[in-house]
Amino acid sequence: MAKDYKPQDLLSKEQLKIIRKKRDWINVVSISMNWLQILAAMALFFYFPNVLTFLLSVIVIGSRQFALAVLAHDGAHNLLFSNEKINDFVSQWFCAFPLFSDNRPYRPYHLAHHRFTESENDPDLSLSAPFPITKASFRRKVIRDLTGQTGFRRYSIALKLIFSSEADNFAGRIKKISDKIGGFFISNLVIFSLITIFSHWSIYFLLWWIPAFTYYS
Repeated sequence: MAKDYKPQDLLSKEQLKIIRKKRDWINVVSISMNWLQILAAMALFFYFPNVLTFLLSVIVIGSRQFALAVLAHDGAHNLLFSNEKINDFVSQWFCAFPLFSDNRPYRPYHLAHHRFTESENDPDLSLSAPFPITKASFRRKVIRDLTGQTGFRRYSIALKLIFSSEADNFAGRIKKISDKIGGFFISNLVIFSLITIFSHWSIYFLLWWIPAFTYYS
């Protein structure tokens, strides 16, 4: 069995201090820039609608959605902001919830992955087990990603887990489901409303969810 190393076993106090130092302003800029790039890509297609600007916007927005997911991941590690409450609020509402993600269940799951990486207790072991893969397998994965199959599977599983929530009674079950899906619903309602006010409602589906189902994957 692999030894369960702790950070202080491998790094000095000075090194750990440098690594753990949080630069709040950098993450404010990072999150803001990702959202600004998303808005710019949407505006590009809205004002100059054609196939080229659509594809370019999908690529830009999908990549920025992935960047927000990475920042949500950092939030799960409490690495975005010095203040824990601000860290959790921003990582949830500006990074995770808009993408149908939630750091509350993700955090303990993911920290277990880091603690037991590539061991029998790693919850993500099944994801890395197939690698390395063949070129043919890689091509199939790319096709599944770009055609939305991976995205459809991801969101289908998430919805299934949410609506399979159990409780002692119907009211309790509804409360659990609402708690799990509420952040996604509210954040996306805000996104949809802003897009509708400043451009057209169809942009929400064309340039928020098509990238989320395809290039983001």
